[in-house]
This record gives sequence, structure tokens and C-alpha cells, in this order.
Amino acid sequence: MRDVNEIEGVNRGLAIRIYLGGYSTLAYEGESVASVLFRSRITACSATPLEGLEPGYYCGMGICYECVVQVKGVGEVRACRTVVAKDMEVWVRS
Repeated sequence: MRDVNEIEGVNRGLAIRIYLGGYSTLAYEGESVASVLFRSRITACSATPLEGLEPGYYCGMGICYECVVQVKGVGEVRACRTVVAKDMEVWVRS
């Protein structure tokens, strides 16, 4: 698979660091928290009342609330509707 930065017509924002569950990871200005989580292979975001199911990215547009995560200093946010910021700390609910 080619790096996204090598695909013609794809322009990324500046590279920044954010923290997922305490671990540093690369993100790009302008992208959503959901895209960073997905790229980091974190697909389950929160606990669900339905046994055996792991909620994650369902609608991708903020309607279903299945991608809710914790952001330090902000609280619960929808990962698909939240843009990353430098040094942001994101925690997946369990």
C-alpha cells in the first residue's frame, strides 16, 4: 500500500503529534480523530450495552455517536466530528 503523501492530488496538513491512550502517534492538521484512530488500527471506541458488539465508526458523520472518545480538557466528543490538535490526548472509553 502506498503512503497517502505519495498519491497525486492528496494534500495533507502539517504533521503533528497526538496521544492515543498515552502513546504518541503521528497525525495531520485538518484530519479527524476517527481517521487517526482508524489508521492506528483502533476500531472499537466505547463500551456498548449490546453484549459481544464493539462500537466503532458506523455513520462517519456524527449521527450515531458510536465513535465517542474522551479528549483531555474537553470531555466526550465524537471522533468523526473532532479535528486533531497538536498534543491532543485521546482516550478510548472502556
